[in-house]
Amino acid sequence: MLKTLYEKPEDADLLVIGYNLAMLAFKKRSRADLEWLRKEFAYMQERFEESPFYQMILERGHEEGREEGRKEDARALLLASMENRHTHH
Repeated sequence: MLKTLYEKPEDADLLVIGYNLAMLAFKKRSRADLEWLRKEFAYMQERFEESPFYQMILERGHEEGREEGRKEDARALLLASMENRHTHH
């Protein structure tokens, strides 16, 4: 079924959803089965990238990464400020 979806670019969202469902099903199986699934779908990456649903997931990941980066920057600034204050008194 999923290989059929791969052949139809207009079904890219369904392919992404199918892959996610397969991952959930295989997650309860052996590591080897999960690795087989990952390899099986590796060639479908280009179709995933065409999917608006996949793009939405990527964007959310990027947003979370940027937020985490801002938090790390704020922590570093706070620590540097505290060290600077402590060494000058």
